[in-house]
Amino acid sequence: MLRYFRINDPYRLIGLLVIAAILFIPPIIDSPPVSIPELRSILIGERISHGAVPYVDIIDPTAPLAMWFYGLIDALFGESLLARHLVAFLVIISQGVYIGLIFINRKVFSESTYIPALLFIIFCAVSYDSLALSGELIGSGFLLLALNNLFKELEFRTKSDDTVLALGAYISLASLSGFAYWVYFLAAGTIVVVYSRRDLRIFLLLLTGFVLPHLLLASFYFMTDNLESLLQYYYLPNLRFGSPALMSLQGLLYLSLIPILYAVVSVLIMNREARFSKYQSQIFQSMLLWTVFSVVQIAFARDLRAQSLITAVPCLCYFVGHLLLLIRRRRFAEWSLWILMLGVVMLGTLARHNKLTGINYGRLQVERERNWELTGKRIVVLDDNLSYYLDNALATPFVDWDLVRPVFSSVDYYRNVILINEGFRDDYPDVIIDPGQTMPGVFDRIPHLAKMYREEERGRYVKAN
Repeated sequence: MLRYFRINDPYRLIGLLVIAAILFIPPIIDSPPVSIPELRSILIGERISHGAVPYVDIIDPTAPLAMWFYGLIDALFGESLLARHLVAFLVIISQGVYIGLIFINRKVFSESTYIPALLFIIFCAVSYDSLALSGELIGSGFLLLALNNLFKELEFRTKSDDTVLALGAYISLASLSGFAYWVYFLAAGTIVVVYSRRDLRIFLLLLTGFVLPHLLLASFYFMTDNLESLLQYYYLPNLRFGSPALMSLQGLLYLSLIPILYAVVSVLIMNREARFSKYQSQIFQSMLLWTVFSVVQIAFARDLRAQSLITAVPCLCYFVGHLLLLIRRRRFAEWSLWILMLGVVMLGTLARHNKLTGINYGRLQVERERNWELTGKRIVVLDDNLSYYLDNALATPFVDWDLVRPVFSSVDYYRNVILINEGFRDDYPDVIIDPGQTMPGVFDRIPHLAKMYREEERGRYVKAN
């Protein structure tokens, strides 16, 4: 297999598609319960497709490009998880092909090869969670575009202000898909200033490219008199460090143990055996820095889970690709690739079926609430438990309970009462789920709501006929 992908022939991409299908079709067919990020994306996408404006009609810190993308997917496929997984599969394939083309066109390796494209597919197969169609997955595509421009800037023959401006813009678009990706602006800034042999003006150009999309977004909300909502519900919540993780750090380390071991061995061998040109040496050092910032970005990631590791995959492809090319004995290199692929797939499969005690997907998956019989209703859940939304639709703008809790807990403030009243007035829910009993205080401040709902049981209010 290594010999097959070592040849620079576009028809080898057909083999890549076959291998990707073998690795990803089983988890698509044997689909696990919907994950929390997927359920959130379905809820948000439905409201966006019906004309809701992010942070005005939807109170949630999800990035704006991700929200609009969810709306597009909802308009095309509705709530179909299968369609979402198939689209994610195509996105992963396209990113794998693109990273292979980057390394070929930028002469990153001593030979032109599609091995990095194959490695990208293998590393993404480490967890079924990679098939979640999320803003992080879309944002990683913008990061690949940024990486291509970064290599272009490091080339001796290519020095263009447009390249650096586009580099900043791509990272900015990535941060508008998953906010934690702003960290790569620091990575790109460090690499460009240190290795591009140009003055500090180039950093200002990079900063301009990064800031411009955010300024355009802020201008749109300013003109619609909603700038405060953008700041309050997108920028400020995402600047907080240490959001709740959906998978334990131990579980993520277990999942990535084999790729990490291969990467460490790769770096050691590259330092001893590799014969780099000056340009390739700068690429090597840049990828080391990119890896360090990838670790920092993962630490900042919201809803930390296996898919959050996707930003480190291009780095793994680079280092492990060099390892496979540096091994002189072709048979040993072939065995190394098969051990890597089978090890990653077996580890991911065992973890998927809860056969490994150190890896637990329990917090990631949405389990249906017991004794919950309502379906096809428009509801609002005043809690961080999203499982009530299974087979139901979101009513009102109140999605993220961490952002909404201060509003419902402080109804002595007139501004909060207005926000709650307008949220309900535009979309009255059929059922209100209120485990924390915050609605009695709201009913005291908004009497007409109290007349519209009756308490069916503790913590559940049903719209009266």
